[in-house]
Amino acid sequence: MTTTGIIMHALPFIVIALLCIASVTQAFSCCTKYTKKSIPSKYIISFYDQKSTEVCDIDAVVFRVIPKPCKYPEKVENICADPEQDWVKNHVKALKNSTNKPIKKKIQRMKNKCGRRTKKLRKMSNN
Repeated sequence: MTTTGIIMHALPFIVIALLCIASVTQAFSCCTKYTKKSIPSKYIISFYDQKSTEVCDIDAVVFRVIPKPCKYPEKVENICADPEQDWVKNHVKALKNSTNKPIKKKIQRMKNKCGRRTKKLRKMSNN
């Protein structure tokens, strides 16, 4: 078999391998850097660990937050944090020790607080 023949037979396998690699990298969103600011715990709804021994390059704690619960209560963002930072360890410990209330309840509490603030502002503006 000639070199061209070998390449032609191997080409479909190479294409399939490249497509598999591309789909795996698209399925994961890896942190490439850490936030420099501490995140207020009231905005954090959950977290997960990113391991450098898996698909991504760095270890990170990824906090899922609602940054503006009163303005955009449905918008959830992932914020990457350094797992060696004290504030990150404290948030993770608090989240692990919490009563694991469902995320929907926490979001609803945020919405309720926003509603109370809006009512207070309306009362103040009517006076």
